[in-house]
Amino acid sequence: AQLHHDSVVAEADVVAAASPGLAERYRPGRPDLVLAPNGADPERFGTPQPRPGDLPDDGRPIAGYHGAIADWRFDWELFVGVAAALPEWWFVLVGPVDQRDTAQAERLGRLPNVLRLGERSLDTLPGYVQAFDVGTMWYPLNPVTEAAIPMKLYEYLAAGRPCVSTPLPACEAAGGVWTAGDVAGFVAALEAARAAAGTEEFAAAAAAETAGAAWPKRLEPIFEALEAAGLLRVSGGS
Repeated sequence: AQLHHDSVVAEADVVAAASPGLAERYRPGRPDLVLAPNGADPERFGTPQPRPGDLPDDGRPIAGYHGAIADWRFDWELFVGVAAALPEWWFVLVGPVDQRDTAQAERLGRLPNVLRLGERSLDTLPGYVQAFDVGTMWYPLNPVTEAAIPMKLYEYLAAGRPCVSTPLPACEAAGGVWTAGDVAGFVAALEAARAAAGTEEFAAAAAAETAGAAWPKRLEPIFEALEAAGLLRVSGGS
């Protein structure tokens, strides 16, 4: 599989990497590689939506997650430990479950303060994210996730929600994001992020982080590389 991957990278007319880590890995063989990090739709997630009726509304803070519930995206033990340490919080999971991880997901759903809502449409998803007190990311650290720049990072910030994540390189350098790799640290980060929500400092950090994250801006380097290679013609008029 790696041999096939390397041959595709070598023979492609244009190669783009979605993170600095991936760019560093492949640029020695492709000096013309372009960096085009993951982005988001800040306008969609920043436009106020009604609070979904299936979310808890009992005054307890919500640590929310949206996205696939799968082994490569979840440090199961960290999640269970944090949920157990914060019984006064709701932990809401919005997204489909990988069929290979059904047993783990069901285990999470048995916790008294965890609510699994399943997959929701893109049209209604911003309403859920906007209702979170803190957005969360539970990625285990491995060679795949260490090179990741998750879209949900920018979606949380665009919705005005602070984010707490495991210490992915992309998150440790991001404004409006707290990182922690163990239960005690994650608990403290959730409390700190919740306290910061709504402050001018957080709003400024989130705005700065999402300013260049819209997809048209992120994709510019790819379109420019395609045009330079004669594979795309970008016209400013008829």
